[in-house]
Amino acid sequence: MTSKTSRIGTALLTPLLKELPFFVITFFLLSSRALRGIHSHLVDPAAGGNNWLSLCGETAICLLMSYLLTALVTTAGKRWLKVMLYTIILFLFGVSEFLLWNFDMKINSQALTLLMETNTREASGFLQTFLLSGGSIRTYLFVAAAIAVIIIAEKWWHRRRRELHSPTLRRVLAVALAALLVGGLCSSLCYVRIFGYENNDQLNNQERKDIVYPSDPISLLAQSFYSLHLAGKETRTALETNRHLKPSTTIESDSLTLVLVIGESFNKWHASAYGYPLNTTPHLCDEIAAGRLVMFDDAVTPMSLTSPSMKNMLCCNSFSDGEKWYESAFIPAVFKSAGYDVIFWDNQKYLLPYADFSFCINSFIFDKEITRLSYDQLNERGYMYDYPLVSNYSKTPHPAGKHQLVLFHLMGQHSPPGARYPHVKEFDVFTADSIHRNEPYLTQAKRQMIAEYDNSTLYNDHVVNAIFDLFRDRNAVVVYLSDHGEETYDYKDGIWRKYEGLDAQWLRHIHNIPFMVWCSDIYLARHPEKRSSIAEAAKRPFSIDNLCHILFHLGGVQTPYYIADRDVLSPQFRPRPRIVEGKDDFVKADYDAVMSSSKD
Repeated sequence: MTSKTSRIGTALLTPLLKELPFFVITFFLLSSRALRGIHSHLVDPAAGGNNWLSLCGETAICLLMSYLLTALVTTAGKRWLKVMLYTIILFLFGVSEFLLWNFDMKINSQALTLLMETNTREASGFLQTFLLSGGSIRTYLFVAAAIAVIIIAEKWWHRRRRELHSPTLRRVLAVALAALLVGGLCSSLCYVRIFGYENNDQLNNQERKDIVYPSDPISLLAQSFYSLHLAGKETRTALETNRHLKPSTTIESDSLTLVLVIGESFNKWHASAYGYPLNTTPHLCDEIAAGRLVMFDDAVTPMSLTSPSMKNMLCCNSFSDGEKWYESAFIPAVFKSAGYDVIFWDNQKYLLPYADFSFCINSFIFDKEITRLSYDQLNERGYMYDYPLVSNYSKTPHPAGKHQLVLFHLMGQHSPPGARYPHVKEFDVFTADSIHRNEPYLTQAKRQMIAEYDNSTLYNDHVVNAIFDLFRDRNAVVVYLSDHGEETYDYKDGIWRKYEGLDAQWLRHIHNIPFMVWCSDIYLARHPEKRSSIAEAAKRPFSIDNLCHILFHLGGVQTPYYIADRDVLSPQFRPRPRIVEGKDDFVKADYDAVMSSSKD
């Protein structure tokens, strides 16, 4: 080793030689989540979360971060600085463990929001609930153990630090450290991408990418503040638009109830109403036979994630035409301004409320000002399954206005499907033996998961029929659609929208969604022409980012936001390119072009 190289190696090792306990302990405290991921991957590769590249990259970032903090302590030579950094890192570690063991969540924007919005009374109640919970006690023990290790290691190192002065050992350590730091620097390039995102949906989508996603508490805290910044920017723009809506009126003379049901993760090719061989939608099939329900053949969602799908379907923008949801009117706000009572029963508001995707959508649709502008009534709790949500709606007194827009947001077939229905005889209908397919990758366990998805579809059919029952004796129209589809070993050995490219099979199962319109007998009697016009529209290709025009048409809302050639129910409807989004940097593709090329 040359003298110059030797000097570089010595300089590189100096922080470790002086503050090895600080470096090692900081590394383990910061990388606890990444190390758990590596352990899970070793025990069961299918359950390990991110891939090896991501896990190793996360660990390398923690190593680099620990080294830089150690170098700072070494350079400053101030004991108070080391104590302060230990305190901060221990605090962040404790918060991370507290959130993990009590709520199965990480440091994120939702946690920061809850912290900032918690008043003294709520804080007192929170402490009474969680101060001595099992998860909290486990956290206290981990932090206490870390403090004990710090004290013992610092005293031990003070006596033994000179043992690393062996030239050979130092050369080996210098080479290994240099290699690890280079890996950390390369992995840290992910920050350029993360903090270059322009909206929360892109940031939320980051974890689905096969690149490094840092999970240490320092990185998560920085991302959380950035997420709040992005959410605030989008919501402020949306608020400005919806505070100054153009005048809209209701031209429907009869009393009318318009119902929008937003399903979740519904793969239409698992519905018998769309030709699936198992009888997963008996109620829908009965309604089709009775002439009250029309299934649309070719509806497409631009998005494969709930939050961006919801925002683009519930605003008056056209994603395919490059329009932004936050620069467009919000459908419930338009209906309310037109004289409708707007009622929203949302079961997903309470599903994993601390998850990133929940924050992405709820920070907008349940913003306090948006709520004031858009809704007359909201549900006050959620349920494990969807039917109790419908039952709760039926038992709750509602505004008695002449015109009502009622929205249901269901948990539907959200993964894991086995958790989406009660395991009773009525819904535990299909088993692994019901799945008569012979792909080589289908094990008995995978056939069982497909069966559970089919059972969740059967339960969803029961829930949707219960919604129909609520409005059978009223002048009512129900529109049902899903935010996106789902994948359960349908064409490959994969589940839960594991993205591998915008090919025809992916588009068919994830982006081609169920869409249906149900009309009560009273509505059909008063509007006999609607039966044939809806049936004709069912053959047309359209995208749900133009949902607002269908709702304005059915609801008799006269508004400047209505555009007839975007309304699939209108004779003036004009098919247009249907743009869908992929994964990497939100790559876009023409849905029909991809599907057409696959047939050539």
